[in-house]
Amino acid sequence: MTTTTAHDTRKLVGIADLFEEYGRISGLRLNIRKTVIIPLFQVNLEQLRNAITMKIPLWKEADIQDHGTYLGFVLGPGKGTSSWSKPCEKYIDRVSRWRN
Repeated sequence: MTTTTAHDTRKLVGIADLFEEYGRISGLRLNIRKTVIIPLFQVNLEQLRNAITMKIPLWKEADIQDHGTYLGFVLGPGKGTSSWSKPCEKYIDRVSRWRN
């Protein structure tokens, strides 16, 4: 997991270059199809997607959202109360099974 508070795509280009170099050295590469970019600042997600597609074409398939799940925890500024969705569903399911 990598975080950046870049308010422009220049730092993202640097991060992309860093991951590319790391991949050349180690043989380990990002799985872009499983990558979620979560901006930690106010931004139009579609404009950010367009900028990334233009400046970092290899990352065009990355998902860009205001929240994401990492190791079962919902992260990001747009998570709201979604951290509680699955635990509450599980609780309701268990209680209804117990009652029946």
